[in-house]
Amino acid sequence: MGTRDLYGMTREELSASFTERGQPRFRADQVFRWVHANLARSFDEMTDLPAALRQELAEELSVGPLQPVTVSEAPDSTKLLLALADGQTVECVRMTTGPETASVCVSSQVGCAIRCTFCASGCGGLVRNLSAGEIVVQAVTLRALVGPARNVVFMGMGEPLHNLDAVLKAIALLTDKAGWGLSPQRITVATSGVAWGIRRLAAEGPAVELALSLNAPTDDLRRELMPGVRDLLTEVLAACDEFSARHGGQPVTFAYVLLRGVNDQPGHAAELARLLAGRRHHLNLIPYNAVEGLPFERPAKHEAEAFRGRLERAGLNVTLRRSRGQSINAACGQLRARAG
Repeated sequence: MGTRDLYGMTREELSASFTERGQPRFRADQVFRWVHANLARSFDEMTDLPAALRQELAEELSVGPLQPVTVSEAPDSTKLLLALADGQTVECVRMTTGPETASVCVSSQVGCAIRCTFCASGCGGLVRNLSAGEIVVQAVTLRALVGPARNVVFMGMGEPLHNLDAVLKAIALLTDKAGWGLSPQRITVATSGVAWGIRRLAAEGPAVELALSLNAPTDDLRRELMPGVRDLLTEVLAACDEFSARHGGQPVTFAYVLLRGVNDQPGHAAELARLLAGRRHHLNLIPYNAVEGLPFERPAKHEAEAFRGRLERAGLNVTLRRSRGQSINAACGQLRARAG
């Protein structure tokens, strides 16, 4: 049985591998296109490769989408639970936001060290990082089994900036014009707030979109809700400001999960307005998707709209997201938790 490292190999790495095999370098480009652009399900499909080379590759490597352990579907979203080679499982989701617009959300870790008290992903703590190939194959599987997408979001299980080497490599693979060819502006990296990681992403990565999971306007409440965060809001927001400045004033998206009676009161809105005033931003309010066994509730529609109204009157650029995926347990970690 081969490995799936093929999905984590850049064209340069493939070229070096083919040179070692005594094969011309253009073979690497052919394989890369078959894997990432054509979504080949087997080496037999790669008909422009010699039969002997196809057999050799099939003995060493695996190609094709993963077989889902669980599939959960709704009209606007499909969530997959995928089993990895070592038996660990990760989740990924494809969501449609319009007739021609879809996004895939991929995981970067098995479990999560941030342990957000309202999220199922961190209930068992962090198990391990994913490789770049294990990240990319989630997008491959969703595209092959569910349908194409224009956007990729690193917002599934795990903290992407705690696995930044693999995330940067996955971004390089997804933006390679010989494969997926995604524009960096079509990729979003979400973080709970790792200041050094934000600065490194700004310095080493392309101009992707940055999303900060804020969820509270003060450090005390934030640490109560997100016990694994380490950096103070002043440090995190300074790093976000640097990211924005490095990329020509590109706004940062601030995600704020609305928890009824916890972080959705008028005082929270006032503090949030003070925190973001003068910053290039877009604030995305997300009504909570309930997770079985966790002690949080979703605010009523009128309560969420009132919170948005206070922020708009304070001059913030704010959107109240229409919730998706409640019927398919689309909140991070729910399928994995249910599978045990």
